[in-house]
Amino acid sequence: MAYCNADDLRRVLGEDDLADLVGGWPYEPEAGRRLESVCEAASAEVDAYLSTRMAVPLAQPSPLVVQLTSRLAVHGLFRQLHTVPEAWAADRAEVLRLLAAIAAGRLSLGMSDQPVAAGRARAVRGDGRLAGLEQVF
Repeated sequence: MAYCNADDLRRVLGEDDLADLVGGWPYEPEAGRRLESVCEAASAEVDAYLSTRMAVPLAQPSPLVVQLTSRLAVHGLFRQLHTVPEAWAADRAEVLRLLAAIAAGRLSLGMSDQPVAAGRARAVRGDGRLAGLEQVF
């Protein structure tokens, strides 16, 4: 199950930019397949990190998981074109840093049945941003 879909990617990138990246979205079947493919690949990458802390795939991914997956999927679309803008390369690195923090137990989605070491957990605030780190995302 993919944690994001075309609508999520449109919210991250904007409809016009998304249409430019996939060529003809939402009307061309090939564009839909490309979107589905990058969403599945991004979800698998997220699962690889989350699987160290919780059972995957997640039945109901949090808004943070959807956002992180969507950002990875957009990077995947650029990568298919063999041209990743510097900002999206940096964004991918940030997403992977956050996922690594989740995998290491330094950041919690509040969804895990497994205990996290005392004093190391971080929480997701009601507005969907991460709290308890030096930066708020």
